[in-house]
Amino acid sequence: MRVIEFGDIEDRIESVLQRQKLNGSVLTSLGTEGLSAFLDELPSRRVDLHLHRQALRNQNGNFHINDLEDWSALGLASAYCDVLFCEKHFASLVQRSGFRPKAQILTELSALPELQSLSQKQKRDGYDLL
Repeated sequence: MRVIEFGDIEDRIESVLQRQKLNGSVLTSLGTEGLSAFLDELPSRRVDLHLHRQALRNQNGNFHINDLEDWSALGLASAYCDVLFCEKHFASLVQRSGFRPKAQILTELSALPELQSLSQKQKRDGYDLL
C-alpha cells in the first residue's frame, strides 16, 4: 500500500526536490521505515492510507466508481479542514478503528449549531439556506 500511496504523489515530490535542489537519493536513503515515517507526516497520505486499509478489510464493501472520486476529496478535506460534511458510509469509513482525522466529521447539517442558527435567521429574513 505504501507503494501506491507514494506513487500518487511521486511527481509532486520530485518537483519539490528539484525546486529545493535536492537529489532524489534523499528519500531513497531513508529506507522503507524512513519513507513510511515521511509519508505519515503528510496528513492527507495518512488519511488515504487509513482509507485503503479499511477498504481492504471490508471485502463486502460496495464501492462505486463515483466513490473513488469522493474518496480522493475526502482524504484531503478530512486532513486539512475543521469540519467535513459527508455521507454516512464515508464518515464510518474514515472513523473506523479509532482513527481521528483533523476534521470533525458530520453527516447532518443540523449537527452544526452555528449553521443551524444562521439558517434559522435567514428563514426569518425570508431566505432559505438549507
